[in-house]
Amino acid sequence: LDKEVIGEKTIVTPISNKMFDDLKLVSKSLAKQIRNLFIPSDKKAALYSAMLPGLGQFYKQRPRWGIFWASAVGSSFLFASVFTVLTITSRNAYSNAGPGENALEIYNRAESQRKIMIVSWIVTGILYGANILDAWYFQGDYGNVLQTSGKKLSLHIQQEEQEANIQIQFSYSWAGVSNKEVNSL
Repeated sequence: LDKEVIGEKTIVTPISNKMFDDLKLVSKSLAKQIRNLFIPSDKKAALYSAMLPGLGQFYKQRPRWGIFWASAVGSSFLFASVFTVLTITSRNAYSNAGPGENALEIYNRAESQRKIMIVSWIVTGILYGANILDAWYFQGDYGNVLQTSGKKLSLHIQQEEQEANIQIQFSYSWAGVSNKEVNSL
């Protein structure tokens, strides 16, 4: 009690295959969680595209499609906005038309601009929705992310016969850059 050794006991725990099976299950679960860190979320991509068309595609590493959707939705929005302003201007000109002006011509111009405005807003809405669905549904170009020799990300556990040594190997490759870590316990 006062720094005296009363007794010592040594416990030896044998290494069993069940222990390594449990460790393999844990390593598979961990590998899946690590993989999820590298693969962008579909929900987050759709949210980003809803906030700014094309941003979800950039988030999913599809920059060409991001530029396409940003350009398509942006151009359509600009076109619809211009025809909205032209429609409002033409309607104001019609309601303020004097006796010397051709009111029928102003009215026809306002109506044709109104029809173009409605169609352009419908097209803008369809493109906006397609942009969100594209960000949600299509997977990005991740190269060979998380693949080594045709396999997904994996943790390898090896048991050496004579020693109680556990070696965990973590390897991955991302667009041609590969990494390998080996930890011994």
